[in-house]
Amino acid sequence: MNREQHPWTSELIVVTDTIPVQKQRKAVTKAIQQALHNTVPPHMRYRIIHHASKAHYGLQMADYFCWAIYRKWERADLEHYSSIKPAIKSEFDIFQTGLTRYY
Repeated sequence: MNREQHPWTSELIVVTDTIPVQKQRKAVTKAIQQALHNTVPPHMRYRIIHHASKAHYGLQMADYFCWAIYRKWERADLEHYSSIKPAIKSEFDIFQTGLTRYY
């Protein structure tokens, strides 16, 4: 993220699904904080909040997008992907140039 590209942004809110185990929630929160510290402009505020995905439409949308993209790449099924394609800014296969096979 670049402050010059998003001058209207004063705060970043990161929403995760509820993580039931306190120790895991703390580990995920810490990892997100570290990533944000290295990514967002130094004076931008950010918050990390945890919501149940069944009650948060944004998490439901993210889950649907990921599922539709998964179906495209893993099963060559474009039925659901075609409905979200106009909303995708960019996409690339992170494993395209590697030689290791992941299962």
